[in-house]
Amino acid sequence: MERKVSRIYLTSEPDIIHFLQVAWEKTLGSGFVITLTDGQSAWTGTVCESDISQEADDMAMEKEKYVDELRKALVSGAGPTDTYKFNFSKESHHFSFEKNLKDVSFRLGSFNLEKIASPAEVIRELICHCLDTIAESQAKNEHLQKENERLLRDWNDVQGRFEKCVSAKEAVETDLYKRFILVLNEKKAKIRSLHKLLNEVQELEKNIEHKMETPTCSEMTTDRDAVYDESTDEDSEILSNPVLTPATVRRDDSIISSPDIPDIAPSRKRRQRMQKNLGTEPKMASQEQQLQEKEKKILQEMGIPDHLTCLLRNLYAGQEATVRTRRGTTDWFQIVKGVCQGCILSPCLFNLYAEPIIQNAGLDEAQAGIKIARGYINNLRYSDEATLIAETKEELKRLLMKVKEDSEKVGLKLNIQKTKIMTSGPITSWQIDEETMETVRDFILGGLQNHCKW
Repeated sequence: MERKVSRIYLTSEPDIIHFLQVAWEKTLGSGFVITLTDGQSAWTGTVCESDISQEADDMAMEKEKYVDELRKALVSGAGPTDTYKFNFSKESHHFSFEKNLKDVSFRLGSFNLEKIASPAEVIRELICHCLDTIAESQAKNEHLQKENERLLRDWNDVQGRFEKCVSAKEAVETDLYKRFILVLNEKKAKIRSLHKLLNEVQELEKNIEHKMETPTCSEMTTDRDAVYDESTDEDSEILSNPVLTPATVRRDDSIISSPDIPDIAPSRKRRQRMQKNLGTEPKMASQEQQLQEKEKKILQEMGIPDHLTCLLRNLYAGQEATVRTRRGTTDWFQIVKGVCQGCILSPCLFNLYAEPIIQNAGLDEAQAGIKIARGYINNLRYSDEATLIAETKEELKRLLMKVKEDSEKVGLKLNIQKTKIMTSGPITSWQIDEETMETVRDFILGGLQNHCKW
């Protein structure tokens, strides 16, 4: 049985303190026992569930609301002291209570009590209950204080470990940045040496061609009036080539096998590639510069420090790749877009790049999707996968077009062929940019298969 003791003041005796005890079995609405005492005399009465229902009907109130008002008046003691007024007549043993609302008051309930013949036993039991309640409160308070001290120690420990992790993280970032700078400088030195060697080879070839052209011109001048012999030029070329070719090959081999270049085969491939793609370098450089400016602006908006942005740029700068086929590997080509496959930074970088798209599209402020509490959930995202949620076809199409338009502004294109529609009811297919979007009954998001039945 639950009991609650409160201190009240009667309207007829405002200077005398009275104690009111309310006890109930299950709930207050199923009935309760009320006990009133002034320290010398005691009165008690039982209020059954039918009496509570009758009082609620008389006041034209719902029973749950009326029980809540009884709890506030008799048990909780909610509100100011002048909110509720208590009246008790010692002659008729009639107890009633009212609720004041500004200048208006209305009766909440009234009960007939019986005087207890031996009030000392009731008062003793009331004092014991109050002492037990105080002891329980003190025990709970001590337990809460110990728990608070334990949580404070844990918080200090976590804060100390967090500070150590932050210091270690900063040290690792500094070390990685220094290492990247060293590697970058080494790559630059190798590139400069390769350019120097390439210029030497080109100058050597020009000198050889000049030497080959000079004897031919002099021979043609001296023999201008002579009879033409078809084998003369060919024989001269055949005789001149064996003399020049070995020297050229030896010179080329000495350049390739130079001790400054440890990786021979890739260096040869890169020299050939530089000569082939010499005309396309300015165009690719301009495209890469534009992409770098966009990425730098987006990372700055997301609060990434400049030194980390520089580190990421050096990590992705000058990346090249080759494709392995059954017939061998292709020529090396430069990577302008995309993130590294298998790198743990790739999902984070894509999330940082995609977050401004969602913000600029206004999905966070849009009143579309599933309403939970005071907000709306209309998108689920991880890396390059995104799910848009809406209640109607028009809302979904509007969200999709917003994401598509803002993605194209930063160089990302929506793959319509991989985009699917899942609904809780029948829906006709859509067409965007003359491509039809497929309607499915399940899809996989984050490795989990989601179903929809109708």
